[in-house]
Amino acid sequence: MQIRLKNGDTAPDFTVTSPWSSKEYTFVNRPQKNASVVFFLRYYGCLICQLDIKKIRDQIDIFNQNDLDVYVIIQSDTATIQSKTTETDWNFYIVCDPAAGIYEKYGVMAGNIFQFLHPAGLPKVVKSLSVGHKHGKFEGEETQLPAVFKIGKDNKIQYAYYGQHISDLPDFQTIISKVS
Repeated sequence: MQIRLKNGDTAPDFTVTSPWSSKEYTFVNRPQKNASVVFFLRYYGCLICQLDIKKIRDQIDIFNQNDLDVYVIIQSDTATIQSKTTETDWNFYIVCDPAAGIYEKYGVMAGNIFQFLHPAGLPKVVKSLSVGHKHGKFEGEETQLPAVFKIGKDNKIQYAYYGQHISDLPDFQTIISKVS
């Protein structure tokens, strides 16, 4: 069984590369604000993920006002992101991890069919469709569960949350208020 990270653990390092640039840096040496929030979602074509990404994009000011960088890690390939969006569409860091290596480092695992078909996901799918999203290319692990981590400047995890089903993310105020 994969070990899960918890508050106080050192955040595993990973390489950050923009889908529109070859410039790389490691997460440990990231440009930092007070702390960073790292979301693990499924992939860009997922209706639930499109809705979550839109919510992050629309509410980025709540993170900025609290001096927090935001990273969204998805299992999409950079070519998918480049074909569907432009760099100016992103007001946070998008990290493509189609091989799920970062997911593994953080202990973010795929779920089972019951977690995939959990009834809480249906309202998010309906809402996503109602605002005009369309399901895109299938990428990564279809039953991938979400997670979110708040990581301080010292690279210590201040908050670790592992989703119980595919649409399970805490509200943003809960994430922001957590400090170890």
